Amino acid sequence: MARRDPFTGTVRKDAEQVEFVKPPEPRSKATYDLPKQIIGAVNSIAKDENVSRSDVVAWALAELIGAHKAGNVDWTEQRDPAFTNPRAKWKLRLPDIGGKP
Repeated sequence: MARRDPFTGTVRKDAEQVEFVKPPEPRSKATYDLPKQIIGAVNSIAKDENVSRSDVVAWALAELIGAHKAGNVDWTEQRDPAFTNPRAKWKLRLPDIGGKP
């Protein structure tokens, strides 16, 4: 049996003496690494349309993939060298979507 020092009494009484620290809210996997402005827009669309954030992001990506396959995506003017990312040659400048940064 484990030692109970310095606590004494019932498990309930001991538990009341322990400070509860609420774990941080998990970040959404659908929008994990996106700018706050885009996360806010995704949240707003999901709420307005009564769908999940993940569905909003998946739908947008499916649209992008279709446009890319059709040759309708040209990021030439939005590319900057990706100095801080050894896995990518380019960093895209995102278009302004309005709203709060």
